[in-house]
Amino acid sequence: MYILIQGVVEMLEKIKVHKKPITAICAAIVLLVTFIILDQQEVTHNGAVAKVNDTYITKADFDKQYNMILNYYQNTARKLSDKEKNGLKQEVLVQLIDKAIILEEAKKQGISVSDQEVDKLLQEKIKKPRFKETLEATKMSVDDYRDKIKYEQIRAKLYQSITKNYSYVDKPIEFTKYLNEKKKKAKIDIYEKFE
Repeated sequence: MYILIQGVVEMLEKIKVHKKPITAICAAIVLLVTFIILDQQEVTHNGAVAKVNDTYITKADFDKQYNMILNYYQNTARKLSDKEKNGLKQEVLVQLIDKAIILEEAKKQGISVSDQEVDKLLQEKIKKPRFKETLEATKMSVDDYRDKIKYEQIRAKLYQSITKNYSYVDKPIEFTKYLNEKKKKAKIDIYEKFE
């Protein structure tokens, strides 16, 4: 910001030499306002790939999720082409948008998961023989896995809350409708496109 102000001052000095003070002041104001707006936009979007209502999806969170899934594919299936990687990036972005909406809706409904619930489920998973292999294949830490469990439990509770009055067959359809309706109403800004 200091550099921007210094640039405006230098510009004013040059224009003053040409005896056009009103033009200089107007130009300086326009230039300063433009730089402030651009600087503000950079701060707002810096480090985010998208925003869902008031929740930013950071580049770090996006990269972490993308790399976990990419590592899983590359360790268990095959290497992906560049086109497939871009498709995967788009899918990860959709998943993270859904996650932001689900967490927001769960919060509105007072749905939460205690640390004790998460720890109990984590201990059950750790006992399974392939747990360590799964973490290694996805390059996921135990804390990442704990976060995954917590989100899955919150999602399951929201799913139960939304679909409790529907038949077993209709539950997935109704939850998808609910989620899509919330997506339509959400203010979603995407700052990074993957094509």
